[in-house]
Amino acid sequence: MNTNQKGFGHVGLVVAIVVLVLVGLSGWFVWKKNNQDKKDVTTITSKDEKPANKEENKAEGAPVVHKLTFDKGRVSFTLPEGWTYEKQDICAGFVDDCIESVNIRPGEDLAIKYGDGTEYFRVYAGVFDNPRKFTAQTWLENTGIGTGQVVKVNDSINGYDTFQRTEQYDSDGTRIVDYVFVSNDKTVHVTARTYDIDRDRPEIGDFRKFEPVIDIFARSVKITY
Repeated sequence: MNTNQKGFGHVGLVVAIVVLVLVGLSGWFVWKKNNQDKKDVTTITSKDEKPANKEENKAEGAPVVHKLTFDKGRVSFTLPEGWTYEKQDICAGFVDDCIESVNIRPGEDLAIKYGDGTEYFRVYAGVFDNPRKFTAQTWLENTGIGTGQVVKVNDSINGYDTFQRTEQYDSDGTRIVDYVFVSNDKTVHVTARTYDIDRDRPEIGDFRKFEPVIDIFARSVKITY
């Protein structure tokens, strides 16, 4: 009688062990499957997503931003799409105390009335010392440029002392736009002759279509003096 009870006890122990093994195996298979699903999701995500960099995250067809900088990066502008520039020694054409200047090409060469087709429309920009600490308006007026009708705008662009002037001459309609920014003892000047037609060739010399773009360009100025 005691022997039979021991036999049944052994059988019960074996059954319990088998059940535990089956439960363990089932749990292991479930765990493995769940981990495999997570791995698959991670793999798919890695394939579909692109690295986070400016070129690949940029919207398709978005313009590439180009910067125009002066004086070791202390002055910068954002160039309109397609516009280029050349650094030239044209400071003498403005005023003394010129540090650096460039002419800016609006994506195409458009002849002006001077130079018999060899000179082209450009926007000029320069950086100047301002040791007498003129305001933006005084600085421009002291250049002695202009005797035409003037539209003056004093406002602050990006926090700088700013003077904007559009000057037009009654005699021939010549039109000049100027933007002057003063920061500490430095002056930044942007200017363009946007209307200066040839009476014999009236199709040459009207560049007023660029004035809105020039305005956007000028308003992108950053000065860190």
